[in-house]
Amino acid sequence: SLATMLSGDTSETAQLGTFMQLHLDQAPHILMTPSKRARLLRSWVSGASMLPRGGEALWGTGTSSVDDGASASPGGEAPEAKGQAKRRSMGAMVCLSQEGDPGCTEQLSISSALQLLRKQAGELYMQKVEAFVDLSSKAPADDGPLRWGSPFVPLPQAPELEIFCLYGTGLPTERAYQYLNTSAGLKIGGDVEFVDGDGSVPLLSLGFLCADGWSRPELNPHGVSVTTREYVHKSGGLSLSVRGGPEAADHVDILGNQEMILDLLRVASGATLQERITSNIRSMARQVELVTADAPPPTPTSSVPSAIALHEVPVRAGPLFPIGCEEVVALRAPRQPQAGVPSRSRPAIRAVRPQARHR
Repeated sequence: SLATMLSGDTSETAQLGTFMQLHLDQAPHILMTPSKRARLLRSWVSGASMLPRGGEALWGTGTSSVDDGASASPGGEAPEAKGQAKRRSMGAMVCLSQEGDPGCTEQLSISSALQLLRKQAGELYMQKVEAFVDLSSKAPADDGPLRWGSPFVPLPQAPELEIFCLYGTGLPTERAYQYLNTSAGLKIGGDVEFVDGDGSVPLLSLGFLCADGWSRPELNPHGVSVTTREYVHKSGGLSLSVRGGPEAADHVDILGNQEMILDLLRVASGATLQERITSNIRSMARQVELVTADAPPPTPTSSVPSAIALHEVPVRAGPLFPIGCEEVVALRAPRQPQAGVPSRSRPAIRAVRPQARHR
């Protein structure tokens, strides 16, 4: 999303390189140029929900990040471990280069990259973004929409609430970008850095809160139960199965993953689900130093359904990455008995899907 808002580019358009430029030169009336694409996407303020949240506390500085050295696939080795050239820090979300010089003249952290976006898109656009979503590393203290959209706000007091985080891993996922600073403006280069994820959302965004953040007292002071299950992507091969096959774990195709569907049905039926984490998300997440709000969150005055309503405000299912548990977050709590109607043991379920892709 950051690259899309900066210049209207994605890893796919970057890989086309001169081929894309040739088509733009020959048929400008057919293909939308990156600059026009960027202006179009910026006109939809909801696109701000895809920008990285958490600031440098989560995504690192220009020289270091908690996911440095991580492979782009589970069980794999980082490039330097294979004898290849060491890649730059993932904390440098944007690497600026000059024409004729392939190296990084500037390595921009997420904070600096957002300032670059402010320069590219204009102050009015950023004012709209900041009114819609909080991108800092500290939760707002006031009780408003921006507060409840922050990943650093503690979970509410809801003793019987359970959270289940189900997401895919094992697919190379965009994490950092290189830009050329040309006379015509910013232009994405061919150097796009990848890490493990679901093909759209990086692992750090998928699993930080689920696998670690919500186990910390400052983010889960009332001990809400959180269960995380990861699904490693396995291609369907030549199978004609829909959604990539029965073991696909892509950002969208996971909705056809048979094991995930069965797990979701187990949650709906009230069965126990065992935690399963196969990635290195915990070792990465432990290195994140949280910055919490100055004031404690307001305590819900009503019962569990109100707590769920609090959690359903544009929350941690927003992803490029808003941090949270994209793919499926199931919230389970007993139904509230109504007068004259016998209570049932069947739980109430809310499944939250990602609001947007990381591009």
